[in-house]
Amino acid sequence: MFTELNRGEDPLDQWLNDCARIVREAVATYPRNAFERKGDKELYDLAVSNSRLAAGVVARAADPQANPEPATVTRTDGDGTRHEYWRWIVKFPVQGGTEMLGYWPQDLEREPLSGDQHGHPAPDVFWEAHGDYVLAKFDVAVVDDRDGTFPVDRLAAASGYLDDAIDALNQQYAGFMEALRQQSLAELAKRRADLERWGEQINEAISLEIARHGPVEIGDGVAKAAAPKAPAGRGEVALSKIIETRTFRDLVGTTLRWAAAATRYGAAFSQLEEEAITGLLVATLNAVFDTAHREVFQNGKTDIFVESFRDDRENAAYFGEAKKWGGPAAVKGDIEQTLGYCSAATSEAMLLYYVLNQKLGDVVEAARVAVEESGLLDHWESDEFGNDVAVITHPELGTQVKLHMVYVHMRKPGASASATGAEGTSGGADAG
Repeated sequence: MFTELNRGEDPLDQWLNDCARIVREAVATYPRNAFERKGDKELYDLAVSNSRLAAGVVARAADPQANPEPATVTRTDGDGTRHEYWRWIVKFPVQGGTEMLGYWPQDLEREPLSGDQHGHPAPDVFWEAHGDYVLAKFDVAVVDDRDGTFPVDRLAAASGYLDDAIDALNQQYAGFMEALRQQSLAELAKRRADLERWGEQINEAISLEIARHGPVEIGDGVAKAAAPKAPAGRGEVALSKIIETRTFRDLVGTTLRWAAAATRYGAAFSQLEEEAITGLLVATLNAVFDTAHREVFQNGKTDIFVESFRDDRENAAYFGEAKKWGGPAAVKGDIEQTLGYCSAATSEAMLLYYVLNQKLGDVVEAARVAVEESGLLDHWESDEFGNDVAVITHPELGTQVKLHMVYVHMRKPGASASATGAEGTSGGADAG
């Protein structure tokens, strides 16, 4: 602590920015439903609470405590001669953002100290950080103090140094946090407006092309005790029900029409994260199905399920996964994740891939090969929409699951059709 090496290699600004990375990432990626539940200030506070910055300023927690007697240590000079020292140790309890004590504040108007614990002569003091306390160690040469006298003057100087360092740390922390707050609130306001604008554009296009359906038909599945559990923002959801065949086909068909209807807004889609894109799909499913008593909504980042009754988290039915295409190496894991949410009564599920700036035909073929090489495939079928359907025997349950493979093609602004493969492909919809 407080050494020349510390000043050169551990600036507080670097630590603050490292800690703020998780805040900035959260601000940049909050999904649309987060903005529906909370205001910008609440979202910012939530992001900070999940970071190391939440510890706040650092402060002294109690009066210093000295060891009742000194230890004896040996220090060695450049010639190898050993010198005896008394070592007095004083503990300073601290609280709050104590991690900052390992870093050098930019406005500390003090010279750095020596951290030498072994050489002769000894520095007046050297410091060690230990979480909720710091230690000041004072080595006094025995040759200068045969009886071992507590170094009162050194303690006073060290205490003043610590107070100055804490003040400088807290001032820099406060300035950084205010700048981070202002920047984050501005970005949150922009992201909220962007998500609302994109959602309005997409919903307008979709509303013209997607017919409404009746109620979602949910059937009995398995006992709650045997039901897979899906993590959710409010705990867990028990996937004890199943979606009836007619409704499942309507859901797949609506998903395909949703993708096709959003074609003109591919540029907007391509700028969204996986969770935000799925949030728009979920909003569409809520809009086109009669959800007077039920709600189709997104759980977590990728899985989509249907509540048997609104807010009934013990009786939900699994629809499928929606993920950005991560290459053929990820396919087996994606299938296993999907199967993990299937109960013994589940016969069909959807695996939806968002394909960004790649040739759709190449991706579909790569996915087929990856499924075949996964060791999970029994055989291929196709559904009424032309999607590939991988028929898989569940490795744990022994039941057969038909996995409908669906693709949504998206292009960033400026990406050419030839570079991304704008041709239509069976089982996929181009959005771009």
